[in-house]
Amino acid sequence: MLTRPSTWRLLLGAVMVIGIAWAVRPLAMGEGPENWFPSADKVHHLWFFGLLFWIGHRAALRPAWALALGLLAYGLAMEFAQSLTASRSASFSDLVADSCGIA
Repeated sequence: MLTRPSTWRLLLGAVMVIGIAWAVRPLAMGEGPENWFPSADKVHHLWFFGLLFWIGHRAALRPAWALALGLLAYGLAMEFAQSLTASRSASFSDLVADSCGIA
């Protein structure tokens, strides 16, 4: 089932929607897995964007640099969406972690 690029593209879209929903969910100070340990938030960004790149690669989205740029734009949109919430904020260091995950 997960051998066709179209199936992987559908999965990529679903994971990206879930990512935005996760990023903008209400979060009280000190709450959530982002606060389990120092820099846990950066670890989450690292593995999540690594996963997105891997799924994008399986979805035959080429060239890799275009996929990487698209995911960075998605990360920027995610940070912007967080800045619009009452309990979250945008962070440049999150974009750096996104970049590392993609790399």
